[in-house]
Amino acid sequence: MTTESELKAHFKGETTEVGLYLAMSKQAEREGHHTAAMYFRQLAMDEAWHASEIAEILGMIGDTKANLEMMHKGETMA
Repeated sequence: MTTESELKAHFKGETTEVGLYLAMSKQAEREGHHTAAMYFRQLAMDEAWHASEIAEILGMIGDTKANLEMMHKGETMA
């Protein structure tokens, strides 16, 4: 496995964990476990930070105009 493919695999793992932690936070809120929900949200943000670091290393981030265009295109195709 190359360094780039390893980074891409880690990026996928980090972003998956963000979704899981946020879903866990929602469930904790529904059950009235507000402190646990807060911790799950913090863990999600920590994982999102890790993913953002990898995205930068992989060159996935451009200038603000390019970023807006890329994300707009992705959202309109979703």
